Amino acid sequence: HSQAHFNPAITFPMFLFRGMKGRLALGYVFCQMIGAFLAAAILFLIFREPLSAHEEAQGIQRGQKGSEATAMVFGEFFPNPGGKPLSAEHKTTLSMSSAFVAELVGTGLLAFAVFGFTSTDVQKRLGGGVPFAIGITLTVLICIFGPVTMACFNPARDLAPRLFSAFAGWGAVPFAVNGHGWWVVYIVAPLGGGVLGGWLGNTIFHRQS
Repeated sequence: HSQAHFNPAITFPMFLFRGMKGRLALGYVFCQMIGAFLAAAILFLIFREPLSAHEEAQGIQRGQKGSEATAMVFGEFFPNPGGKPLSAEHKTTLSMSSAFVAELVGTGLLAFAVFGFTSTDVQKRLGGGVPFAIGITLTVLICIFGPVTMACFNPARDLAPRLFSAFAGWGAVPFAVNGHGWWVVYIVAPLGGGVLGGWLGNTIFHRQS
């Protein structure tokens, strides 16, 4: 089995601190990207009609300014558009640096929890409850950070669907709305948070799984 590796921000620190082989880690990341891209394609096929209806009702032209209101189904934007175009005024409510910190901290807490719950001693105590504990942690973090940055915490989950949306009619919008934020906030911050949280969790619990 794959040990449920769905997130490069967890796989990378597992490679750094838990002895995962580099070739295996790269294989995981490749599959994570492919899986996320295919998931976005399936999502588009299922919901393309409701998306088009929403765009028509709101006067949104896909691929033009304001179409992040529907592109957010695939990739993340900050602040959370909430299904509406991001106005200039709304954008000023959250800077790129603040969004970066939010994703760094959120992913760091997730990685810390994963490394803690999967440590040998904790696994012995929780047994089959480990996946449940990680799931509850992720749910709480999404509730906290979702209204801010849409709670990415996963570069593959953002980048692959973002690429799909660019091919599916949204064009440059997914990469233009937040400027460099698409990679600074949603790739660099989660990877950095994963490394910091993984290192801290591994240091505190220090029993490798």
